[in-house]
Amino acid sequence: MKILFITDHLGGGGAEQQFVNIANNVNAEKRIHLTVDKGMRQADLDKSIPLSGGHGNRVPLRSIREIKELIDSFKPDIVHSFLMYSCFLTAVALKFSRVKPVFAAQEFSSPEEILNEVKFKPLKKWLLKFSYRPADKVLTISRAVMDDMIKRKYFQDPSKGAYIYDGLNIRNYTDLDPKDTLRKRLGLDPEKFYITFVGSIVKRKGLSYLISAFKALPDEKLKLLIIGKGDMMETCRKLSGGDSRVEFPGYKRNAVEYIKSSDLFILPSLYEGLPNVVIEAMAVGTPVIATNVFGTPELIEDGKTGVLVPPADTAALKQAMLWLTGDSRARETFAREARKKAGYFSIGRMARDYEAFYSSLLNTKTRSE
Repeated sequence: MKILFITDHLGGGGAEQQFVNIANNVNAEKRIHLTVDKGMRQADLDKSIPLSGGHGNRVPLRSIREIKELIDSFKPDIVHSFLMYSCFLTAVALKFSRVKPVFAAQEFSSPEEILNEVKFKPLKKWLLKFSYRPADKVLTISRAVMDDMIKRKYFQDPSKGAYIYDGLNIRNYTDLDPKDTLRKRLGLDPEKFYITFVGSIVKRKGLSYLISAFKALPDEKLKLLIIGKGDMMETCRKLSGGDSRVEFPGYKRNAVEYIKSSDLFILPSLYEGLPNVVIEAMAVGTPVIATNVFGTPELIEDGKTGVLVPPADTAALKQAMLWLTGDSRARETFAREARKKAGYFSIGRMARDYEAFYSSLLNTKTRSE
């Protein structure tokens, strides 16, 4: 089986991490093409996989030509494209290619929510529907995102939709040093109660609600760590209003060590696909408060493996933090149950699911010929 993987870039986000995990672990002859840029996750990519593209800018006609030539020369059984831009370019390239492989298009979050943040939404939505039209399957990473795409008619045939849950190398998280050892190494105060966020510092992460809720908590022993980078950083700093309990350590490659060192992890996002960072918190045994959006409830069962609150609700975030900062028994219960569930989201299970998905696509094509 020959697979051509196509995506925008290999930056530091969760989608890029999952792309690398899929490409590295699926058993097939593989090639990768980048339509925009390379990025920090290139260091994590299996060096034996041929890599092309990634020129550092968006030149659609050049990318379409490169994809077409690569399909014609590599002759893949399957072309698997990720994210809106690359899916569109692939759909166009396939119209001109001599080779007609199976085409799978994949999104990591709700396209509708992403398009709400950009200009010319109607045009871009039409282009995205155009991208999905020739796809044999449109794949997502949670049932909720798949259902939303079907509901909003991004593709006409509901049977075209599918989802596969992400997977992580769980042993990387379960084998970390103990919490006290990590705190000492990271320079964290052993007497403080740490509440941590990890992710992009952007509007969709809902950090304004988290900071406002945290500032309303009176306990001076509390610390809020906001780890990451993004275009909302200065806005968040101003919103913290000089509260010395709120800290911005910046982007951390070892962010999971901060998560394990913490007493509570919070993800206040306005939307998500299936947040890897929540799986990481579950795996290291840090209790989670998260918003009840898209795929997050497929990870966190409210009142059993963590706490879910409505998005954009400062009061609900405050109440959840008040509860869990004062209830060690609830924190221990949620952490224990979440750790059990995290084992399902392994990289091995994910690779097997993708291999079965690809085999099913090829079998379906063979029967139809």
